[in-house]
Amino acid sequence: MALNVQATNTHPKLYKIRGAQYCKDNGLTTFRVYAPNAKAMCVILTAYGHEEVRLKMQKIGEGIWEVVSNQAPPGRTYLYLVDDYNGKRMLRIDPVSFSIIDIAEARQVQSVVYDPTAFCWNDQTWMMKRALTDPLRSPLSIYEMQPKLWKNGVYRPTNYRQLAPELAIYCQRMGFTHIEVFGLLEHAYKTERGYQVTNFFAPYHDNASLHEFDGTNLHASDASCWGTLYLDYSKEETYRLLFASALYFLDELHIDGIRFDAVSQMIRRQSNDISTAIGFLCKLNETIHRYYPGVLSIAEETEGYPLLSQTMGFDMKWNIGWCNDAMNLLRTPYCERSNHWQEKVLNMLYSAKHNHDKMILTLSHDDTDCHHQNPEKSLLNCVSHTQNDIERFSDVRNFFGWQTFGPSRGHMIHMGDKVAQPVSWYHRFRHGLSSIDWSLSESATLHGRTQEYIADLNKFYRYHPQFWQNGEQDFEMIYEYKPNLIVAYHRGIYNQRRMAIIHNFSNRGYQSYHISLPMWDPDIARIQKVVEIFNSDNPMYGGSGSFHNENITIVFRHGRAIIFRLTIPPLATLVLEEQLN
Repeated sequence: MALNVQATNTHPKLYKIRGAQYCKDNGLTTFRVYAPNAKAMCVILTAYGHEEVRLKMQKIGEGIWEVVSNQAPPGRTYLYLVDDYNGKRMLRIDPVSFSIIDIAEARQVQSVVYDPTAFCWNDQTWMMKRALTDPLRSPLSIYEMQPKLWKNGVYRPTNYRQLAPELAIYCQRMGFTHIEVFGLLEHAYKTERGYQVTNFFAPYHDNASLHEFDGTNLHASDASCWGTLYLDYSKEETYRLLFASALYFLDELHIDGIRFDAVSQMIRRQSNDISTAIGFLCKLNETIHRYYPGVLSIAEETEGYPLLSQTMGFDMKWNIGWCNDAMNLLRTPYCERSNHWQEKVLNMLYSAKHNHDKMILTLSHDDTDCHHQNPEKSLLNCVSHTQNDIERFSDVRNFFGWQTFGPSRGHMIHMGDKVAQPVSWYHRFRHGLSSIDWSLSESATLHGRTQEYIADLNKFYRYHPQFWQNGEQDFEMIYEYKPNLIVAYHRGIYNQRRMAIIHNFSNRGYQSYHISLPMWDPDIARIQKVVEIFNSDNPMYGGSGSFHNENITIVFRHGRAIIFRLTIPPLATLVLEEQLN
């Protein structure tokens, strides 16, 4: 591949010209690497971890080193030997490695020459469909998982080829529409969540360092609050490397979305909230939306930075505040919940249509990560104020109903939470266990029934456009009564069917309860019949089954429905279908 010197640094898709570029036509491999502060560079071709061939690289300008070899076919392992001006000699893996392997004999990781043409995609139909589909008007039910932890834990990592079909079948059975993978990139520390990335192109294998590649700090700036280094977006190399990494996963791996972590830290580190990271995010999101239609760009941001969609081009944002409030409500004894009714329940509902950013209601790995607070932190253990398991699991089911049907653009559940396991995924992981206690999901216990509930919840949501065709804009409040901890709201109309959602956050059930309808609702005059179509108190989910509505009475006045009279279970979510004329 003939390239001018400037192209090696300015090409937006650096992965096409950096790293080990193998040419099938002539059998040659061109090695290119950016090391502006190196005095000398060599490529070390290895066999079984030991040096076999040493190739001296030439500096071709602008910090780029290059060498061409006919001795490096696909599968060949290699390292860079870097000499700096202080007389220090370092072995480094390739920062643009597409594959990394652990060489047991050498007790180190090494880069592998890879032929990107060896795999041929056959998903053209899906890619065309994705480009023609508006993701903001489509169902979004995300399963968040970590590949190395999903099945076998840290000591028996699963092969990606074995993992993929099993994971796809499982998520299809559970009704999820998307999978969010974290810890996918090569990162430091086997006991780490995968955020300390060491290579932005290779999938996770083991520890390999990108920091101080040529003896200087090429990509980072100051230390973060997590004890790691911040990426410095004012450095052109950092900007281009991360930009190219995103395009690589879009072009070569056909991912359907990117979630940006800790956006607050990216944009607030410099005075007046002005940072080169903002320019990076704007440019990348613009590129994604222009050249990759149908791909989602999602922000995780914790400080309430306004207008992420309008100012930086994100499609959606995690509603972290909702999760904090919902989990705190679970922790609150039933007799005290009315004291927190406004901030934990009503604020989310009344603000939904007025949020400038489109929100996803998330329960992420961070939310049930034990950190240093509670070694057994989990969603189920939030309900520690009662020892009644029926109530605890009912409360958890109501939480998921609140998450799924509440006004939003979608929802996300982290692995392990769908079975309401009593011990934190991270606590199990740190003790050498699978992060998910799969024995719970395979049983007929309340844990197994919770998993079936999640599956039915996802499928119900997916098959009813009222919840996702217009997102949070298809929301209207019906009724709320703080003393009884009951709230009801509408979610959209489709084929003359409108959904009415009712949540009971108390442990009291009602055999005959009146829900007053708002007189300003223009559609109440069209209501002909109301039927219950979903009930979290169903015995198949571990509920009592004693509060099922065979018939719902409608009280009319002057031809308009004014009251629904129905049965409401304790700690439950009901979905009613209003049939309109």
